Amino acid sequence: MYQGRDLRVFSERIQGVVGIALLAAAALSVPAPVTRILSLPAGHAHARFRFVAEVGVAFRDVRLVVPHGADVDMFARDVNKQMGVDVSTRFRDEPVSRCVRAGRYDICDQQQQACPILNANWIAAVTKRSAAPARIRVVFVFTRSG
Repeated sequence: MYQGRDLRVFSERIQGVVGIALLAAAALSVPAPVTRILSLPAGHAHARFRFVAEVGVAFRDVRLVVPHGADVDMFARDVNKQMGVDVSTRFRDEPVSRCVRAGRYDICDQQQQACPILNANWIAAVTKRSAAPARIRVVFVFTRSG
């Protein structure tokens, strides 16, 4: 049983261990996905948006969620034009890309190589070619590289 000074020393040691564990967990944690929802009007339409990604992490997956049958492309690049990622509903049968139907929606994923992100600032462009208006969800999923 710990008492007096022994209890204080034990408590300080536990706090130190917990602090180190929390720092290690933060270093290993994966950043939250970046998600944007866009409402595009009927006919051919474009939208752009900016987002920030943590330098040093890597894209693991880029995902589009669109109304079934929508024709949509998304391309994102860092502001220095050194890196880029994309996903499209057009490339449904390629080995690294897939689209699956989920009720009223098509979910398209494009797996990415684990290259570390060099610049935190990114610009994404979404193009819709289908006639109907569409609510589009774009999701960037990250992983720790290395």
